[in-house]
Amino acid sequence: MTAGDARKEPACLTPSDTNYPFAIPPPEFGDAERGVSITPVQMGKVRYNWRLIGSYMVMGRMAARIALEMDPPRSGPRPLNPIRDLGAVADLLELVFRRELDATGRRLIREARMISRAGPLVYLLTYLLGASPGLSPGFVWDEDGRLVGNVTLLRSRNRPGAWRMANVAVHPDYRRRGIATRLLNATTQHIRQLEGRSINLQVREDSPAMMLYRRFGFQSLGAVTVWQLDSRLRLDQILASGRPLSKAQKSHWALIWGMFSSVTRAAQGWPDQLSEEDFRPSIRRCVADIAMGRSVHRWVAPGATAAVLDGYVQLETAPGSRSRLTLRVRPRASGELEGDLLLMALRQMVRRGFTRAVIEHPAGDVAAEGRLREAGFRPYRTLVLMRLEIEQQGEA
Repeated sequence: MTAGDARKEPACLTPSDTNYPFAIPPPEFGDAERGVSITPVQMGKVRYNWRLIGSYMVMGRMAARIALEMDPPRSGPRPLNPIRDLGAVADLLELVFRRELDATGRRLIREARMISRAGPLVYLLTYLLGASPGLSPGFVWDEDGRLVGNVTLLRSRNRPGAWRMANVAVHPDYRRRGIATRLLNATTQHIRQLEGRSINLQVREDSPAMMLYRRFGFQSLGAVTVWQLDSRLRLDQILASGRPLSKAQKSHWALIWGMFSSVTRAAQGWPDQLSEEDFRPSIRRCVADIAMGRSVHRWVAPGATAAVLDGYVQLETAPGSRSRLTLRVRPRASGELEGDLLLMALRQMVRRGFTRAVIEHPAGDVAAEGRLREAGFRPYRTLVLMRLEIEQQGEA
């Protein structure tokens, strides 16, 4: 290579980098396995290899053609093919869950449709950048030349061996044919082959699917009711005791975590159960909150000693979204603190200019439910968390 040729090479391009359509200095390259994507600062250091990008475009078109020619429509379950199936799965989920989709669900469906229309190149680059393609892998069911069933699988980010099952959907015209049962069989067998230990799912308490899941061996871990505030907030109607509250301090994080995790598993986060690290103060979380325009406020009700809290409430606000509330009260203070904690959080919400809110709370908490109704909240749905323990071959 001549000196002139060397000057033509991008400064950050190394022999190992030439396998990618772009090159970034290795210390700053996003690790897709950890879900870390390229930041705007890093994008400024990207060097594009346009010849390889062109090659990826050609390969993407070839991959799409091969996927369609080598995998013709057939009847039965098969692994989801993202290049071919994303659009059809999005249509199916919107049809089956149209009455239950919240803002996040609708956004994911829009993203899936966008990627399916943009073609395989966009899907490939999305994967390389570590971003979510809108829908996770799973299984689908083909019948009469169309996609009529789907199961979405997600690996837990903080529980080794744990999986989550979502979006179990069958087209209304093809129900009562055993499609859901066979999709579940394919899913559990797949997770067993991957040495998974458990599968979690959420289902509405009034859903006919409850019988199917119980037949498969799923056990209930508790229920959570989703309450929404859409109409006029009635602060003056909330029954309160006047118990003094204080702003939560960073030193309270372990006590707050202990209270949060003391209730039914169903109310400890979905799709992933929150962990101790989610409550530990960190600069990374503060930066993420600022970047997303998210604001989090917490208040606590001190207990008899400094080592005990009797209750806490959290308010999370973000532009364009419902405010989210989290409420916990120790059994010994139940019926006394719920109103005080809710009042504190809702007054702050109003001061910040927000009027719509949502709270997911353990089902059957009579004291909390009474205060929520007084404030103007209405129950939206109750979800049951279910788990299936996977036995590996050779285990008793």
